[in-house]
Amino acid sequence: MTIQEAMREVRMKNRQAERRKGVRSEDFVDNALDLLAKNGQITTFWHGSYQEDQDGVDFRIQMVDGTEKDLQVKSSLYYMTRFKIYHPFIPCIVVNPDENITSLSKRLWYLIR
Repeated sequence: MTIQEAMREVRMKNRQAERRKGVRSEDFVDNALDLLAKNGQITTFWHGSYQEDQDGVDFRIQMVDGTEKDLQVKSSLYYMTRFKIYHPFIPCIVVNPDENITSLSKRLWYLIR
């Protein structure tokens, strides 16, 4: 195996690890949004369509007053900073894997209300 092939393999493994981290973050936010819905703070939520995801929207949230809000989920502050350059008006939350669901749902509520 050449150095270039080894480096390509390392980059591919890093990308796969980042994707898994992102999926875990979205699952955690899904649970936190579910808690907000059960508490009556939001009406409902759903994952954005493929096109919405390409446009920077991971979740669509329907508020109690009927308005809809977008949400982007990131697994690091670095990626959130990069995201905000291109999508300054879409609320974005960074998920801390050590955070509990109650804390995350409070931060979400503060962000989207």
